[in-house]
Amino acid sequence: MFQQKSPTDPQNGVTIISKGCSFEGRLYCRGVSRIGGKIHGSITAEGTLIIEKDAAIHADIQAHVIIIQGTVQGKIEASSKAELLKTSVVEGELMCASILVEEGSTLNASVFMTSSEESGVEEKQEAEQQVDDAGDTDAPAAGAKVEVLGDHKKRQESAAEEKRHAEASPRKAEKA
Repeated sequence: MFQQKSPTDPQNGVTIISKGCSFEGRLYCRGVSRIGGKIHGSITAEGTLIIEKDAAIHADIQAHVIIIQGTVQGKIEASSKAELLKTSVVEGELMCASILVEEGSTLNASVFMTSSEESGVEEKQEAEQQVDDAGDTDAPAAGAKVEVLGDHKKRQESAAEEKRHAEASPRKAEKA
């Protein structure tokens, strides 16, 4: 009966800076916000921030949830979740409790996984300390969630083929 709108649907949210527009300075926004133009400076969003496909952002960003489809350079802090969609290009530093990276996205950044209860510099220091303590640079912080979307079907097919091959090998040995 009622259809739920996608957060990337252009009709869901307010376009703060549309394609073809530019802004330099400090931007503060609330709720669901969309940026499709160029920004140089800093962005603080209380809520969800959507960086559209044609956006070019050179800024430090703080948001609860950030969905990136365009290009972002700078320090990104998502207190809840960061989503890098297939057209995204991210360079710099990314701090978040949960990350979703679609196949085709470009991520050239230092990534610090944090717990959703914490935020800011304390998160980064804690994440760095956990890496130092564990000696494992690939380990996310406690409670952090990491999702990487790639070609899951190929991985599933490969795993199924390996399983079939492993099951077939003992049968061949029994026949000989």
